[in-house]
Amino acid sequence: MATFPNAVVTFLPVHDGSILLIQRAHDEKNFPSLWAFPGGKVEVGETGIDAVVRELKEETGLDPNGKIAFLNSYHFGHSVGFSFLIETITNGPLELGDSLDHRWISDLSELREYPRIAGIDNHFVDASRVLSGQSWLNIAEVNLTSDRYINQ
Repeated sequence: MATFPNAVVTFLPVHDGSILLIQRAHDEKNFPSLWAFPGGKVEVGETGIDAVVRELKEETGLDPNGKIAFLNSYHFGHSVGFSFLIETITNGPLELGDSLDHRWISDLSELREYPRIAGIDNHFVDASRVLSGQSWLNIAEVNLTSDRYINQ
């Protein structure tokens, strides 16, 4: 029997040029207590973009402003992941769910101050490239759902 990976998304919420970093809960199965960017599993019936928008709201309470950028893909264990930069609207204080703490960072040296999940520096570097070049895409344009297929 073939096995397939779990699809996961990591997203770097950005507001006013700073990116949100969170500290994972002590009881997390994977990477407990480490600092990371928010993320989660893609659920059945969702696109990766749908998962980013849902998880953004669930994990931070933030809303997207409509701009998103694909950063890179990665794998660990039985999961394959896709990371995105997503510009957000702040509507008051963050709602961090199970996360212990958070920081808004704007420089790689700030990120390196925290014990963090391996590989996330790559996400930050790629996000910095997008922010300096303004390579944003519109969420609606890249969220390819069956109603938007042009070759049905």
